[in-house]
Amino acid sequence: MTDESGAVRRAEDFVRSYPTLATLLLLLPLFLLLIAFFVVPLLQLLNLSLLAQQPTVQNPTPAHTVATYARILGDSFYLQVTGNSILVGFCTTVTTLLVAYPVAYYITRISGWERTLISVACLLPLFVNVIVGILGWYILLLPNGVIQQVLAVERADAFPPHSNTSPAEDVE
Repeated sequence: MTDESGAVRRAEDFVRSYPTLATLLLLLPLFLLLIAFFVVPLLQLLNLSLLAQQPTVQNPTPAHTVATYARILGDSFYLQVTGNSILVGFCTTVTTLLVAYPVAYYITRISGWERTLISVACLLPLFVNVIVGILGWYILLLPNGVIQQVLAVERADAFPPHSNTSPAEDVE
């Protein structure tokens, strides 16, 4: 018991003595995950985009070049598409902020059924994909659904949709 309390006391002393180092040590796993799963793939993508051609068996390490970027930045079509994409992203961000902050502020000021109703209305679009998928499977798997109809057409001896017996049991 004293070992555990001594270890806790030493950890508390360390945090008090070196708060910045303790914070960095606590954030170290997060930084390692960020580097492993975000920075490294991003650098690999950058490296791949700078290759003159795709790596092949004959040429596994092709030369790096910025010719592709020069061609893209020199073409007005690509510049216009990039500009339109940035403009749409900016307008979407501003519109979302203008709508979301007042709604979030209002939700924090109300309570009861009205708060629940607005929260559900805000979260409902997130569930649309799941609901559509479930309804699709439901339609496919109905007793007289698409799968049963296809089986009935393909196999003349297919069981009726509501049959609980096989043809062999009907003979007895």
